[in-house]
Amino acid sequence: MATAQYGERYCAYLDILGFRELIANLRNGAVQFETIRDLLRQIRSPYDPEIIDFEHCDFRIQSISYAVALFTKRTIPGLLMLCAALRELTLASLRAGYFTRGALCKGLLYHDETMVFGEALVKAYRLESEIVRFPRIMLTKDVVDDALLSDRKDDFAEHIKQADDGPYFLHVLWRLRMKLEIIRDHTFENEEPDLSYYSAIREMIQRRFLESVDTPRHFEKAQWFARYWNDSIIRIRSSVDRISGPGLDEKAVVWRL
Repeated sequence: MATAQYGERYCAYLDILGFRELIANLRNGAVQFETIRDLLRQIRSPYDPEIIDFEHCDFRIQSISYAVALFTKRTIPGLLMLCAALRELTLASLRAGYFTRGALCKGLLYHDETMVFGEALVKAYRLESEIVRFPRIMLTKDVVDDALLSDRKDDFAEHIKQADDGPYFLHVLWRLRMKLEIIRDHTFENEEPDLSYYSAIREMIQRRFLESVDTPRHFEKAQWFARYWNDSIIRIRSSVDRISGPGLDEKAVVWRL
């Protein structure tokens, strides 16, 4: 029977793909120390508290080797905060040149200042390692139901996608899409919204896509994200362009809400 210490929580397990190689490349100078330092800082504080400020969520994050576990109370504000943190951490990893793969579920969990364990963490890890094939953050259907049946369903709707192979996943490129729509629909007397951060992410995705062509197992992951990127942006005149390469001229992936 669950106790106050071992109770229902939302839990996410996130693997930064290639992070082991990132550490290894530090010795030979292929990676700058500052790159790893800044990424680890983002892992420890993946959201801006001035923008995202949900009280009483009991948001926690714990690094586990080259992976990260994040968890909150099983409340709608807690789920909103967890999704926001996952989105920011994914974008920071992309900016550093690394894809992420993970899963967000709910279940029993215990944590204190020194340890975390429980069925929710085991489930999130199993989903990430055995089920989630592509670089995306899977949301289990019961979590999606919590979100879309809540009084904050409108806040969640634009952040949740369903892939044509089944799983729901977190729409981490939502803010980019929003900014492009603003540029398309408005006339600016001064400067347009700054897209330099996303332009840098686009260059990293393009580089990783082209570098993976000799390794089919890696290529299919990079290709999936490249298609997701291309489907997420709007064809307008901006500094953010589509990804180009093999297999990207095929019919666009169809997302369903």
